[in-house]
Amino acid sequence: MAQLAKNKMIKTISGTRDLFGDDVRLWERIVAVAKSISHFYGFEEIELPHIEDPGLFLTGLGKGSELAKKQLYILKTKEGETLALRPDGRVSAARAFIQHNFAQLPQPVKLTYLGSMFRHDPLDRGWFREFHQWGLELLGESSPVGDATVMQVLFTTLADIGIKDIFIHINSLGCRECRAAIRAQIANYYRPKIAKVCRSCRFKLKDNPLKVLECRDEKCAILKEHAPNIIDHLCEACKNHFKSVLEFLDESRIPYILNPYLVKGVDYYTRTIFEIFVAEDPNAPEPRKDSEVLAIGSGGRYDNLIEELGGPPTPSVGGTIGIERVMQVIRERGVRVPPPPKPRIILIQLGDLAKRKSLSLMEELRKAGLAVYESLGKDSIKSQLHISSKFQAEIGLIIGQKEAIDRTVMVREMDSGMQEIVPQDRLIELLKRRLKK
Repeated sequence: MAQLAKNKMIKTISGTRDLFGDDVRLWERIVAVAKSISHFYGFEEIELPHIEDPGLFLTGLGKGSELAKKQLYILKTKEGETLALRPDGRVSAARAFIQHNFAQLPQPVKLTYLGSMFRHDPLDRGWFREFHQWGLELLGESSPVGDATVMQVLFTTLADIGIKDIFIHINSLGCRECRAAIRAQIANYYRPKIAKVCRSCRFKLKDNPLKVLECRDEKCAILKEHAPNIIDHLCEACKNHFKSVLEFLDESRIPYILNPYLVKGVDYYTRTIFEIFVAEDPNAPEPRKDSEVLAIGSGGRYDNLIEELGGPPTPSVGGTIGIERVMQVIRERGVRVPPPPKPRIILIQLGDLAKRKSLSLMEELRKAGLAVYESLGKDSIKSQLHISSKFQAEIGLIIGQKEAIDRTVMVREMDSGMQEIVPQDRLIELLKRRLKK
């Protein structure tokens, strides 16, 4: 068993982080807004496991995808069982749809989830080994309104959090019927230019020519400018579907940019795909900070995924937001998260009996909805009063040996110094009355 080396500083491993203080409050704000809006739109929460059968992700993501080939964390137990840390909540949600026979429920099934995802990504440009996604999945929905609904929920959530200058890059990858023709058009364009693309893209051309379009290498980016336009080669049904999606976005006044070269790194997407950016086009000649050129959300339609995993044909669409990226943008934009309200009451005690009584009183105050600061671990009244001045408490509740025996509390106005002895059974009523003033 591995042991910590002597004199080695104990800290988080690279690609992971601790959250505390203002970060936790920001996190809670993002999650609260996301849950409130998704619940309004009828999405129900689902908790998904962090570990799954590796075959689930290899099949769902596509064995040729970068995520499946290079970024999937595979674990082996002592008993020889092979497990995978989930890199994607959508595939797990699709597995749950099949396993729990959600096809028998009224369609579509609307699911939302929040949790850790794990990817073996380069640890720069805003990536983490462990990161958190909030996701929405509309399972059993074939209408274009489903695509627009997911984008509207994500757009509204980000705006309510405080990120208002958002735009969506959107494209359609077509369906099974027109995808082969699209791939052939891309392959035919790049084949005479194979010597000009990067080494990685030479392998992608053999596996899936569409993936060449996502390469950010400078040489490949130049060639992409003249590549066949995917939208021009959609079948009639896919063109009509995409046109309808855009009409819904127009009606909802959601800003978008048609990006006919947008593709995704996993294989399950069909028809509509999108990515959400802030501030400016990520392909602008003078890009801003990393968080402003990386997508903070993405998603699309995946009509074949559930069927490929062994379930019934189930057209579906979903979207996710990266919590860490949203937090980074909020910090850079200076969006202020209001601090939590400070307790207006401080509890001061002196002596062992008073300490025991104070602990019991804390629960009574909690049930009454009265926030209170305590320092039960301190014995000195002076040190407790010092803490009171630091937190600017309005009312002090003082319990000494006599008050503990008599079941009374000394109530002190911290500004004026006026105080009175109050029976404990009348304390809650008195505090509520004074705090209303």
